[in-house]
Amino acid sequence: MSFSNTIDQGFLDKFLTDNTTLYLALSTTTPAKDGTNVTEPAGGAYAREDISAVVSRSGSTISNTSDIAFTTATDSWGTITYGAIYSASEAGTMLWFGALTTPKAIGSGSQCTVLTGELDITAV
Repeated sequence: MSFSNTIDQGFLDKFLTDNTTLYLALSTTTPAKDGTNVTEPAGGAYAREDISAVVSRSGSTISNTSDIAFTTATDSWGTITYGAIYSASEAGTMLWFGALTTPKAIGSGSQCTVLTGELDITAV
């Protein structure tokens, strides 16, 4: 069984209403549903990106309405395989995670950018 579109959309609206501040994190490991096993880059100018103003719901999907550009790495961040959304810029609660379509190696001088519409949270 599946929820109806009305329930899916209501859930996503509640997610956005209850979490007015959202940060995108990058991970080189596969996160666990309990929020563990997230390995964010350490150093190299890495910081989570505030995505609060660039996500919105359309139908049964939340996506980014503009590019999300991380700062340029000043050292290797490793190969990024997952993204995770947190409730805070540091620590906080992991709210969602998903695999990148294509893992991306971020070296010194590289920048990770999530293009408009590439971050999708879909209720199914």
